[in-house]
Amino acid sequence: MKSFTRALAVLAVSLLSLHANAVTTIVNEAWPAGQVRTLVTNINGPINGQQTSFTGYTAGPYNYVLWPFKVTQTGVYTATAATTGVAVNTTWFLNGFFSPSNTAPTTPLSSFIVAVLSLQSASPYVGTFTGMTFTAGQQYSILVAFNSNSIVGDFATVAITGPGCVIIGPVLCKPTEPLSPAAVGSGTTATVTFAAPTSDGGSPITGYTVVSNPAGGVDSNAGSTSTTHVVTGLTYGTSYTFTVVATNAQGSGGASLPSNSVTAMAVPNAPAIGAATPGNGQVSVAFTAPAANGSAILDYTANCGGTTATGAGSPIVVASLANGTPYTCTASARNAVGNGPASAASASVTPFTIPGAPAIPTVTRGNGQLTVAFTAPASNGSAITGYTVNCGGTIATGTTSPITVSGLTNSTSYTCTVFATNGAGNGPPSAASAPAVPAQSTASGASATGTGTISASFTGGGAACTFAVGQFIPLTGHAASPPNGTAPGATTFPHGLFDFRLTGCTPGSAITMTVTYPAALPAGSVYWKYGPTPSDTRPHWYTLPATIAGTTAIFTITDGQLGDDDLLANGTIVDQGGPGVPGAPGTVTAVPTLSEWMLMLLALVMLGSVVVIRRPSR
Repeated sequence: MKSFTRALAVLAVSLLSLHANAVTTIVNEAWPAGQVRTLVTNINGPINGQQTSFTGYTAGPYNYVLWPFKVTQTGVYTATAATTGVAVNTTWFLNGFFSPSNTAPTTPLSSFIVAVLSLQSASPYVGTFTGMTFTAGQQYSILVAFNSNSIVGDFATVAITGPGCVIIGPVLCKPTEPLSPAAVGSGTTATVTFAAPTSDGGSPITGYTVVSNPAGGVDSNAGSTSTTHVVTGLTYGTSYTFTVVATNAQGSGGASLPSNSVTAMAVPNAPAIGAATPGNGQVSVAFTAPAANGSAILDYTANCGGTTATGAGSPIVVASLANGTPYTCTASARNAVGNGPASAASASVTPFTIPGAPAIPTVTRGNGQLTVAFTAPASNGSAITGYTVNCGGTIATGTTSPITVSGLTNSTSYTCTVFATNGAGNGPPSAASAPAVPAQSTASGASATGTGTISASFTGGGAACTFAVGQFIPLTGHAASPPNGTAPGATTFPHGLFDFRLTGCTPGSAITMTVTYPAALPAGSVYWKYGPTPSDTRPHWYTLPATIAGTTAIFTITDGQLGDDDLLANGTIVDQGGPGVPGAPGTVTAVPTLSEWMLMLLALVMLGSVVVIRRPSR
């Protein structure tokens, strides 16, 4: 008996090691020696809480054994029953399709295998029952009834084979596969959720393990009974599926179906910011592409002070910025996951363009030059580095106003423009100035008598009126000096004479000349001139109306009138003169000259005197 039991146990272990979807379970009932069970007639009534009714099958008193069981997977199962040295007239009750068969019960009990098998010949007897559909998790029972009360020891075995494991008596199963795994990726992690198996194999589930495919993922809460597990350590850009295995005291069951596929990915890293280059109302932002983190970068965004632009790569030009306003810029990348972080800020840059145009300049004439004054225009974001003035094609440059344009022709009319230059280039020119004519309106030099420097300037005469000659000469001895011996008597000229010629004047116009001497002029000084007058066209000395005060003598001459030696209204004014001081000490006064008639009269008088004197001698 013991050897038979050991052999049966070995058989049970061997069969239970088959694939989970083809499990065979051995049921063995060893009748205790010397024990007699109560015989019942027509088993009818509750057995272990289950209602039974076997009336109508082989009447007589019965002993019986009831084995409850469950299966882990719904499907069609086969049962094989065998007697083990039991006397004749043993009866089996099994529910379902069986062979050999008697008449099937009219009302099968859902919780029992109920069938009738009569053994009329010697044991052992083996019968196979097929086509039995069991539902996972529902309790069934095997009822073995016999009409003998003399059975002891091992008398029967039952083997049940089907797609699942059979949980019966001390025989437990591994869990079935967890259900419906679903994965959601996030960066290098995936969260896997699933449902518990349909059967725990009769032993509580002690934990679950999630396995990645391909390998490399780590179940951070492996062995937990939670149905949500987080798998870490995934590689960016790699697609993964996940299976789940349940474990109980019997071991680990089969793997679930694979989950959906997820690819490890995250938003891109931040780009490395490069140079920000300012332009006209814009900044060009350069950067280095970052790691895409498993999802191809779709585009980049550059942000300069809140104004953004998007592009496929570096650089990106951000427009619509204010010239002259400083900006710092950042760059970020976007992929299918979303927008990555912004880069570090660039160095501050200021958009700029060429300067504006200066306002219409004002021009001051000079000797062969014009001095052009202007107001600085808007720099438009880049400091103005210089200005260029153009007067009739003659150019001069400078860094500030005013700028003098030299090399011009006196008495020639010019208009002038000016433009500014900055880092962006040359700005537009200003509007043209009013016409201006270079002219020498001042003259200066050392006095002919060595008293110091004399200066002269005039106003009027028209825009083109200029000094053609302006020199300070002695009373005698210079090519331009008056003839010797013609100077007015008892008069001295302490600073010599001022000889000048103005040209380009408006014919008939008047000029006012101011002559400044190195020392105050004595009281009584008058302005003497040498030359013709309208009333006497011979050159001669005469006084010109002038205002003499302190060191200055101011007089006005009208072209072609008194003071203009050519006496023509031709735009040229010629003058020669200076302040004379009457009766000055040490002055040699010229003897007045006599006319021819006076000389003849004087000769006659002298001759008569001689005659008178000689008569007495006679």
